[in-house]
Amino acid sequence: MSFAFLKRQFFLYLDRIKRFFKKIISPKSEDEDSRRQEYIFNIIAFGSIVLLIIANGISIIESIALEKYRGMSPYV
Repeated sequence: MSFAFLKRQFFLYLDRIKRFFKKIISPKSEDEDSRRQEYIFNIIAFGSIVLLIIANGISIIESIALEKYRGMSPYV
């Protein structure tokens, strides 16, 4: 595999990710004010979901790696 092939694949992958996020975050409303509100809400909601996934992942890793884990079970 050549470097040019890997570079092209990488940029195709980035383009797919960009389209995916744009599809999720873009507002669907027709009214301009509603579109703005929906866009802000979508960004806040998506960011909150990502942060919750990261926090849960950290909690699971710590519960596995630490011998004396004192937090609540992350599997609940």
